[in-house]
Amino acid sequence: MLLSATTEMHWRRPGKRPYDMATESVDFLAKMGIKGLDVSFCACIYKGDARETIVDGDNWKEKLDVLIDSCRKNDMKITSTHLPYSINYLMYEEEDYAENYAMMVRTLQASEYIGSPWAVVHFRGEGVSDTFFKQLMEDAGVKHTGLALETTPRYSLESLIAVHDRLKEQGYPVGICFDSGHCNIKREHYQYEMLQAMEMLGERIKVLHLHDNRGDRDAHQMPYEGNIPWEDAMRMLKKIGYRGAFNYEISNSHVPEWLREDQARYYVKIARNLISVFENA
Repeated sequence: MLLSATTEMHWRRPGKRPYDMATESVDFLAKMGIKGLDVSFCACIYKGDARETIVDGDNWKEKLDVLIDSCRKNDMKITSTHLPYSINYLMYEEEDYAENYAMMVRTLQASEYIGSPWAVVHFRGEGVSDTFFKQLMEDAGVKHTGLALETTPRYSLESLIAVHDRLKEQGYPVGICFDSGHCNIKREHYQYEMLQAMEMLGERIKVLHLHDNRGDRDAHQMPYEGNIPWEDAMRMLKKIGYRGAFNYEISNSHVPEWLREDQARYYVKIARNLISVFENA
C-alpha cells in the first residue's frame, strides 16, 4: 500500500505566504519518505493571500507542468486531488457562484492534466445530487479522471450509495472517498459505526482521507489522538478489497516550522505501522 499525503500537510504558514505547492510542498513530503501525493485545490477559490494560484490565469497548465516535474524528480505518484468545496453548489444565487463553479470545473480538468486517477468532491449541503455531479463531469469534459464522492455526516450513506450507483450504472467514472474523520462523527442523518460504514461502502471506496477525532468535531488529528479503532479499520479495508493508497488528510499548519520535519516523520512512522496491519491482515 502506497503512503500518500495531502499537499496541505506542508503548505500553510500562519502570518506568511504559503509554501509553493508545486515545489516546496512536494519536496518536503518526498523528503519525509511519502511517495504518494493528494493535490489539494481547495484554496483555489479563496480570497487574498490564502488563495492557491496554481490554476489561475491562462498559463495554468504551464504552472501544473512544474508540479508534474517535481513529482517526477521525487519519484512521487499523484494519487488523487481535492476540488474546491467552500460553497453549496446547489445554491445558484450564492455570491461568486459562477466564478467558484468555473474554478471547480477547471480543477477537475487540472486533475486530469496532472494524471490523477481520482478527484475528490466534498459536497457541501444538506443533500447529495447526481444531477450536479453529471453536470460537473460534462462541463469539465474529462475522460480519465474519476469523481470520488466524499463521505460526510451531512447525509446518509444510503443516499450517497444510491447516487454513486446511479452514476456508475449510467457510465460515469465514480467512486467513494472514505473520510475517516467525517465517518467518526454522528449527526441527524449519519448514525453509523466506523467499521459498519466501511463494510456498507465496500469496493466503492477508491480514495481515503485519513485523520482522527473524538467523534465531536472534524479535528483532522493524527491517528491515535482520537478514538477511531485504527487497526480494526485497516483490517476492514483489507476485507473489503481496498486497492488504493493510505492517504493522510492532515495539516501541519499549526506546527512551528522548526518542528515540522519531526512531526511529519512521526506521521510517517504511524502510517507505516498501519500499512503493515493492512498488509498482514
